[in-house]
Amino acid sequence: MKLLTGGKLRPDRFVVVTADGPIGREVVIWPMMAAVPLPGEYHLRLRGALRSPAYYKSGFIGVNWSSPDAEIEAWLRKEKFEADRLPNEMKFGLTKVTLDHVIDIFAEAADVSRVVMTLGGFSGIGTVKTAMNIAGRLAPSIALSSAPGPCEPLGGVRYSGIADAAFTGAIEHAVEREDEVDDLDRPPVDPAARIEAILEAAAQHQGKRLAVGAIDDAKRAANMFAKVVRGADPASLVAFFDTGMRANGKAGIAFLSDEIHVNELGDHRTARYEDLRSVRTHKGKVIIEVASADDIELLVGNDTDAIVAMLTAAIG
Repeated sequence: MKLLTGGKLRPDRFVVVTADGPIGREVVIWPMMAAVPLPGEYHLRLRGALRSPAYYKSGFIGVNWSSPDAEIEAWLRKEKFEADRLPNEMKFGLTKVTLDHVIDIFAEAADVSRVVMTLGGFSGIGTVKTAMNIAGRLAPSIALSSAPGPCEPLGGVRYSGIADAAFTGAIEHAVEREDEVDDLDRPPVDPAARIEAILEAAAQHQGKRLAVGAIDDAKRAANMFAKVVRGADPASLVAFFDTGMRANGKAGIAFLSDEIHVNELGDHRTARYEDLRSVRTHKGKVIIEVASADDIELLVGNDTDAIVAMLTAAIG
């Protein structure tokens, strides 16, 4: 992959993680460039097989399910299977890479399917849990299907050789339990370094909705501490992004020294930085994946870049 600033992204090693799945092993393959994860793949096998390969793919008018078989394509587009929760892009500095094939489904035998999902996102490692949830939704429907025989993937699979080696045991288990995958290659983050990263991200996005440090407008500050932060120590406030129509401090996301506070349409949520897994955008919303909790959603409109940049810095 080429960067806007010149040069290419090339992996210097692969992180391979295996866990027990419905049929044998599930495999996560993550190419790494130093400490930077590049788009990876999640491979698993499911019982049953569609009669034609299918894929969830980026196109001129967005991302959608496709298949050479019109009936299968219509069925997948109707059911969706929450495939839109899987990011179709990944950012590297100034470069945003759009992923082509996001999900590939193809028959390996009359009653066995291979499912391959490309792992991107603003915090790529956090997308593994999302991919597993999508696989769980696909499994019951695919199990009811039977194909005449094997079919080839439609072009979105890169690391089949590594996955096959992991399936057969040539590559040993790196993770024994599924719940350990969330913390794959996530070293502890120094709190001071995290705050510095959030501030650096905020510095790149100026505007009336974004306040860094203390809020100058006393009424707006009072509203924020009453509605969003709800009594937290004012000294712990790092930054605040106002998402309200009037930008009066009653709605938005506050970054504190150790956690975020969100108030959206009266729904107040709090999450510690250690529990944030990924962040993505969808139709004017910023969606934050949180470990062992429901996603946090913020309706922002077109002004998503600042929040995404600060959350990405907070996730590390």
